[in-house]
Amino acid sequence: MAAWILRHNDWDEPLPKLRRGMFWLAYSGAATPDASAAAIGLAFSPDLTRWRRFDANPILSARDGELWEKGSVGSPCLLERENLFWLFYVGQNDVPSVGLALSTDFLVWSRDLENPLLQSETGLLGRPFLVRQYRRWWMLFGDGEGLSVATSEDLRHWRLLDEPPLTFDGLHRPASPYLFWHGGKLWLFFAAERDGQQGIFCVAG
Repeated sequence: MAAWILRHNDWDEPLPKLRRGMFWLAYSGAATPDASAAAIGLAFSPDLTRWRRFDANPILSARDGELWEKGSVGSPCLLERENLFWLFYVGQNDVPSVGLALSTDFLVWSRDLENPLLQSETGLLGRPFLVRQYRRWWMLFGDGEGLSVATSEDLRHWRLLDEPPLTFDGLHRPASPYLFWHGGKLWLFFAAERDGQQGIFCVAG
């Protein structure tokens, strides 16, 4: 399941970016053929059309994770910041949680000592979305009830906003949000269910 293409981080520049002459895609998969262990892999492309799996896959697996993520890892969000690659992901053993792994070269990834960074008792749907507005980072994620929002100034310490989750009339289980600023408006895309069918929806304002 493709989840995230490495891109510029600012909310008014939602464009993919090249690293080592390639575009990079993070996706969820299985570490074994029988899908008994969830994992995260990378793929790269010169043109966003032809993709090749990274030879070092999987870069992160539930099998070698901590207790809180032994059940599964997935839903990656990949950033580049301060000469590091930051891989945010959802791990689960009991309570779904957001974790972080760091790398300087895509090859070796180290889980952050602050893990898990954020937990949700109601669940975590899809992949979290991270974007920077000036000096502040925003994280949006589906939590089973709507889209919740957390903020951070260092990407490690997150504060969940007190406001209730964002909900949308007639739509259920919104997840995998994507937010950016364009033409003087904020545009929010997300996946959701309506009348028993899944779709992609957009609101702007």
